Amino acid sequence: LLYLDADHHYTEVKQDLEAWIPKIKSGGWIAGHDYFAELAEGGVIPAVNDVLGTPDRVFADSSYLFRKP
Repeated sequence: LLYLDADHHYTEVKQDLEAWIPKIKSGGWIAGHDYFAELAEGGVIPAVNDVLGTPDRVFADSSYLFRKP
């Protein structure tokens, strides 16, 4: 399981995801925090969507979750 909760700027979120995703085995989980509208422009949502696509699940605390194929 990878859980990211760091910088909320687009470039940094994208870099974090791209650096850590290769370390997750197939079938592993990729998750993070602060996936909400207030940060949509240039923040977590567009970076996550650009790298991973739409999350499998978004939780009430604004965490997102993907299962790596």
